Amino acid sequence: VNLSESRALIVQLLESLAERHEASDVEHALGAALEAASLVVRHVGGKIVVLSAGLPSLGPGALSNRVKAGSVNDGNEVKLVGRADEFYKTFAIEGTRSQIGVDLFHATDDNGRFADFATVSDLCRFSGGQAQFYNDFSYDLHAERLRAELAHTLTRPTAWEAVMRVRCSKGIKIENFYGNFFLRGRDLMALPQVSSDQAFALSLAIDASNESDLLAPSVNAPFTGGVPSACFQAA
Repeated sequence: VNLSESRALIVQLLESLAERHEASDVEHALGAALEAASLVVRHVGGKIVVLSAGLPSLGPGALSNRVKAGSVNDGNEVKLVGRADEFYKTFAIEGTRSQIGVDLFHATDDNGRFADFATVSDLCRFSGGQAQFYNDFSYDLHAERLRAELAHTLTRPTAWEAVMRVRCSKGIKIENFYGNFFLRGRDLMALPQVSSDQAFALSLAIDASNESDLLAPSVNAPFTGGVPSACFQAA
């Protein structure tokens, strides 16, 4: 859709959304919306920006409320920080093959009910994206924050279609990688998008038998577009 040619229709649609979905029994078909968006951009790659409220409850990726009555402080809360379903992780990983990243703005519904951020945020964790969460979303409290964070997401310096490979000299090895990306193989980080706000870390282990005076890691990060000086800086 060309914005300049269809602006009036798009504004009309956005203004009508609240009225169309004012019923309290509206379902949340996040998975189907993601699949539709992927079909639109997968031939060129890019970024899907998701604005979501409540627990996905319909179609692909539908989730159930894992917080049961009386379950608070029963020792099982730790399970809530793990994913409940593989759909969103799989979607993100498959998207990296088409150079698609996802940024997520996720909120609880009007009643503050469980929204399973731990599961849905896999969209960003494995696609080089960033997630924002709004608990008990309120227009008065969160509207300005949402506007500012969404504008920042759309305008900040970003490099596209990147990969990052880290190699080490003899005597040291990489133990773990940290950050939002998909790790292909042992040392290749797939990054459909890399913004100036992101950071990546890794932990190194030194071979006990190493006798070298020089230990050095090497980082290589090719990409196709964006603002590299603002997106890739070593610390």
